Amino acid sequence: MLQGLLLGQLQKEVVPVSTRQLALKLGFSWHIVQEQCLELLIKKKIDRIETTASHLWTAVGRYSTKSLSLSDDPKSINILEKKLLAELEKSITKELIESLEKNIQSTLASKRDQLLFQHKKQESRKKEEVENYG
Repeated sequence: MLQGLLLGQLQKEVVPVSTRQLALKLGFSWHIVQEQCLELLIKKKIDRIETTASHLWTAVGRYSTKSLSLSDDPKSINILEKKLLAELEKSITKELIESLEKNIQSTLASKRDQLLFQHKKQESRKKEEVENYG
């Protein structure tokens, strides 16, 4: 089911898309989409473009620099590269921010729980002291 959705979405895309972009468009988790894309890659139903930051996915045979550029003019290719890099940076930045937010929330929750535990422990000691000496 998901593999069919992924193939359909990749057929609609004009440029290669990241796992995160696919996950957001289809409403599935990043991990599930990544796993299914790798299975489709093994079956040779989609292509993967590896970048230093992430994987980009495209339907088999859909991607080539000529199909993405307006001409072989270096200016056109440079503009396309800049747009792709900007889109990648935006996607990666958003992923990093989301990851940091989750880490901060988790750390804050952990600290809160520690403080509550310490507070309850102190209250218990005070109550015990009052009962024993009061």
